[in-house]
Amino acid sequence: TEPIDVYPTEHPSNPIPVAQSWLELVDTGQLNAAYETTAPTFQTRFDKQAMISLLTNERAALGRVVKRRFMVDQPT
Repeated sequence: TEPIDVYPTEHPSNPIPVAQSWLELVDTGQLNAAYETTAPTFQTRFDKQAMISLLTNERAALGRVVKRRFMVDQPT
């Protein structure tokens, strides 16, 4: 899986598959992999263990994913 840059200089034409892939890692508890797919700029700003702890707590609080809908804001 390619890194996800949280501050990309170029935006993918369709960011939804990138977001879906990352969220699937989080939803299935693959938090190490989720962290490893983030861009180096993200990794220098956020500690791995802190992110894993945060995602573990937040994912548990939200419960099982039933449905997720993505919306993209298009510039006018």
